[in-house]
Amino acid sequence: MDNKVIEIKSSSDGSNKVVDELLKMLPENQRGDERLKRLIAFRLKLDGEGPTRDYLYRKMKHITACGFTGDLYDFLKDASQEEACGLETPGPEDEVG
Repeated sequence: MDNKVIEIKSSSDGSNKVVDELLKMLPENQRGDERLKRLIAFRLKLDGEGPTRDYLYRKMKHITACGFTGDLYDFLKDASQEEACGLETPGPEDEVG
């Protein structure tokens, strides 16, 4: 099971730099969240840089529109957070992958 954990610090494929760039899209107070970094690294590895950047951009728009002030990680991992804001549920064209 250890080989399935994404180790951000020891990645040698250049994804650390991309994760750091993607983190710049997020509020400064959220950038230190290791769970959020792992989630972004996971999406990056699965989907690539462009789709991950688009995904984060859409989610940040939703968070801004809804006035969400909690942890960004919780918002991203829990679809009910977005539904509670009263925003439209994203269709298949909004999904990354």
